[in-house]
Amino acid sequence: MYVIYGITPEGRREILGYYLPGGMESAYNWREILADIRERGVKQIHFIVSDGLSGMKNVITEIYPHKVSALCSPCHEKHTG
Repeated sequence: MYVIYGITPEGRREILGYYLPGGMESAYNWREILADIRERGVKQIHFIVSDGLSGMKNVITEIYPHKVSALCSPCHEKHTG
């Protein structure tokens, strides 16, 4: 299950949706999710945390062109030590 939440300009967290896509995680699933939240009124995204899923950046810019100022992929980085 994917739980998508946002933070309002006032700093309040809001759940934007719960999604239970079939199959494995894919850029296609995320395209559908982002399109849904856009259609339901989310006009702007400033920051997305992602695990580095292949194609994710393309999907984000397709649905929210020129709207995302930062993409973060902390899980994609390898930590040693």
